[in-house]
Amino acid sequence: MLDLQEIPVAGSTRKTYLSALDKLDEWLKGREVNDENLSAYLSYLFDRGKSPVCGNITPAAARWRRLSQDLPGPRGKLCRNALKIFPAAGCRTRPGAS
Repeated sequence: MLDLQEIPVAGSTRKTYLSALDKLDEWLKGREVNDENLSAYLSYLFDRGKSPVCGNITPAAARWRRLSQDLPGPRGKLCRNALKIFPAAGCRTRPGAS
């Protein structure tokens, strides 16, 4: 098993991933990081008007952590479908979100 610090990513990416993982872990409340839960979390982010960037960072961060544990990434069909709900444009929030 690798330490997260051993997986090569830029310093700013590491900081972004760790922040995303903290938020994901808080939402999961001890549940497993799997395709189903990751998909539900992405829907949660979308419902709160989060940007497409936020939606893409979380699965990447979860994969990064799973790599350090010698486990496959949690992103599957459900997660890929959940990512489709985010608008293609890089807007800060979806229209009508407060």
